[in-house]
Amino acid sequence: MKHKVQMYVGGKVFDEYVEARNNQDAKLTALSRNPTAKVIGVTAVLGHQNPDHPDFGRKPSSSRRTSSPGLTKTHSGDLTVSVLMGLFRVFQSSCDRWGVKRTLTVSAGIILFLTIVISIAASS
Repeated sequence: MKHKVQMYVGGKVFDEYVEARNNQDAKLTALSRNPTAKVIGVTAVLGHQNPDHPDFGRKPSSSRRTSSPGLTKTHSGDLTVSVLMGLFRVFQSSCDRWGVKRTLTVSAGIILFLTIVISIAASS
């Protein structure tokens, strides 16, 4: 995997791109190429951040979904699930704050799951 190693030497910051297995190996490789430099940071490079990639510097294009009759039901179901999951997270954080046992939280999660299943079954 390609890594970007930011380095500092002589008052200047520059990037060194290396192929390495992990961040530590990338740091060692960059230091072996520039022994007097100081490493500032190491980042794994993915997608269009790679300077060897033909689309380097361009923003990735967003894929737009086309609407279909089945997609509307999915979105309304997703909204229901999102709202219920948000409510569950609020409930869970309240339980954690009050010191309520995890079994109560899990029980509420099971009830929430059943509510989601029932609401999805009712909408279809």
